[in-house]
Amino acid sequence: MYGFESHRGVILKLHQEQRNISNEINYTAGPTASRFHTDFTSFIRVILGPVGGGKTVACIMDLVAKSITQEAYRGIRRTRWGVVRATYPELKNTTLKTFQTWIPDEQCHVNMQPPFTGVFKEQLPDGSFVEAEFIFLALDQPDDVKKLKSIEFTGIFINEVRYCDETIFLTCKERVGRFPDKKPDEGFMGATWSGIIADTNAWATTHWLFDMFDKGQVPEGHKLYEQPPAIYWEKGEGKAEGKWLVNPDAENLRYLPAKYYERQLIGGKDDILRVELGLERGISRQGKPVFPQFTEKLHVSTKPLAARRGLPIILGFDWELHPACVVAQLLPGGQLPVLEAIHADDESFEEFVSSYVVPLLQKKYMGFKIQAVGDPSARRSGIDKRTPYMLLHDAGISCKPAYTNKFLARKEAVDWFLDRHKLLLDPALTVMREAFAGGYFYQELQGQAHKGMFKEEPVKSHPYSDVMDSLQYICHYVKHGGYGIVRPVEVKEQKKFRYA
Repeated sequence: MYGFESHRGVILKLHQEQRNISNEINYTAGPTASRFHTDFTSFIRVILGPVGGGKTVACIMDLVAKSITQEAYRGIRRTRWGVVRATYPELKNTTLKTFQTWIPDEQCHVNMQPPFTGVFKEQLPDGSFVEAEFIFLALDQPDDVKKLKSIEFTGIFINEVRYCDETIFLTCKERVGRFPDKKPDEGFMGATWSGIIADTNAWATTHWLFDMFDKGQVPEGHKLYEQPPAIYWEKGEGKAEGKWLVNPDAENLRYLPAKYYERQLIGGKDDILRVELGLERGISRQGKPVFPQFTEKLHVSTKPLAARRGLPIILGFDWELHPACVVAQLLPGGQLPVLEAIHADDESFEEFVSSYVVPLLQKKYMGFKIQAVGDPSARRSGIDKRTPYMLLHDAGISCKPAYTNKFLARKEAVDWFLDRHKLLLDPALTVMREAFAGGYFYQELQGQAHKGMFKEEPVKSHPYSDVMDSLQYICHYVKHGGYGIVRPVEVKEQKKFRYA
């Protein structure tokens, strides 16, 4: 028989209270998992943590715990749980194996023919019986997806939810809370708790989970439980390079091999370490990030940024194949908040200015004085021979050429603001955040003889390089004291624009 107990709100144990201890489940939750387990009100609960954080085990134990605490109907506590993973091999070789490692086969024998199913059965000290059905489904199997859309569940566990399409997630929401059936005439109200639980490593800033949990307006009934990162970045002194260190507050260390995270740091790619162990929202990409000192916690605002009246707005332009514009503002203390970053696909610079830049300035920055800086290599338009400076002037924006177009000088200017924690991004700038996190990178040279060596300039990857070039012009301009003639923005029309 099993009991579920809480010790000072930190430790949860699921244990057997029988003489036969061969099937004992002895599980101790860490601080984050403990809070996760004791939440009986949130409809959507997601636990985010580093590789090795014990997230999957926590979710499996949560289903067992919710099965035990389900209200009994005629002496039986019935529940039905879906366990979902993106692919069949991952479901069978990872998710199911973890389940079988922690849940004794004697209590829940799983049928190994797809779809994998098992029923957890046990009698509790109060005489009631637990009867929890588990159905394991893979999203790359058409038959499994059909079953997901037809079965009525108490709740669903999505393993590695960052690899789950949002449409599947929405389908899961429709299928939970449907079992067991209500019996209102007998005072039985169905599921005691129903909803979706999920585990994941950090997601990209363009992911639907980012929109759900990281933009400051979390939907009602949704809760994110974030474990401490396994590693953190320590800035070097003077000209010394910084380095990643293992976080002594990381959870689940007692269950990991000795030096587990230290070994991950040896030869680990910086962009992968940031996402998988450092929990920074971003992307993992081959190559070397241009700005490894960038960190979400130091360089991204937790709240939307607003321009300060009385101070000029600074625009940085890149007008090559894919035009881009970054909007920033220099504050008296030397801080440089980045307010906007917009870009366009396959459009002329003239169309970009009239359809994106001018409407944005009219909508949000009317009355501000404008300083603008751009690529000094300004090519003339093939149609009417006007340079980008001329096009901006005709739109009411006075723009000066940057002091240099040399990459190293521009990069060092951004480094200067990053190293002093003076650069702060608005959280809505998802493309720029992904660029910093690894989308803007140096490509490794090919060939065994060049292993570990990288090209001197970053890959021109749209839209990352476009918005980053624009930012570099601003940083270099500001750092070297560039202040030009400013005047209010004048616009003739307003058209649709988009954020980066």
